[in-house]
Amino acid sequence: MHSSSSAGNGNGSASPSSGIAETLLAIIGEKTGYPPEMLEMSMDLEADLGIDSIKRVEIMWAFQEKFPDLPQISNSEMGELRTLEQIADHLQNLTPSGESASIAPDMIQASETQEAEKKKL
Repeated sequence: MHSSSSAGNGNGSASPSSGIAETLLAIIGEKTGYPPEMLEMSMDLEADLGIDSIKRVEIMWAFQEKFPDLPQISNSEMGELRTLEQIADHLQNLTPSGESASIAPDMIQASETQEAEKKKL
């Protein structure tokens, strides 16, 4: 019997992806009130968890606060990702070789500029 929290998922890079998945589950639990241990990676955000587009944005903002080196995910990209596993896989693919500190400086500067512009509004 396999539990949903097992680190070995066959892709050989259990530690970075499990960190992303665990953080994602914790944030979703925090934002929705679902206990993280009840959440499964195969769950659909909308159908299984009732997460609408506004809540998706809140979840991604919280995630980006925990992983500030990852590039921002656009709303259209986020809308195409249905399950928790798809989101975790997508976020893992954004992590360059599992090294979160090696994001290009212009990407960091661009996100800081976007945040500064939002504060002006």
